[in-house]
Amino acid sequence: MLKRLYIPILLLMGWSCTHDKGLNPALLAKSGSCDSISYAKHIAPLINAQCATVGCHSSGSGNGDFTAYVGVKAKVDNNTFNNRVVVLGDMPPGGALQPDELEKVKCWLGKGAPNN
Repeated sequence: MLKRLYIPILLLMGWSCTHDKGLNPALLAKSGSCDSISYAKHIAPLINAQCATVGCHSSGSGNGDFTAYVGVKAKVDNNTFNNRVVVLGDMPPGGALQPDELEKVKCWLGKGAPNN
């Protein structure tokens, strides 16, 4: 009886370890292609256009104020930003970011989301 339980459990464990949950931002940052990505030049314009809009993450928003770095960084630090934008891909609500935009975000996150 116990042997019959072991096989499904082992299969589930193996699947959960290999199931793709998005690229690891830290691994992308190590590749060297992320060196030129900066918050001011690449990430802030993207956030201002896609996120820091009225009704979403504008000034005073209960969802987080993305009009300044400190508001974005708070969501990065609690992993909400990575989870919603990279892993789930349900933000921004108008549709997922373009692949090149998403790669920039992953790079920036992988570098620790610096205010540069």
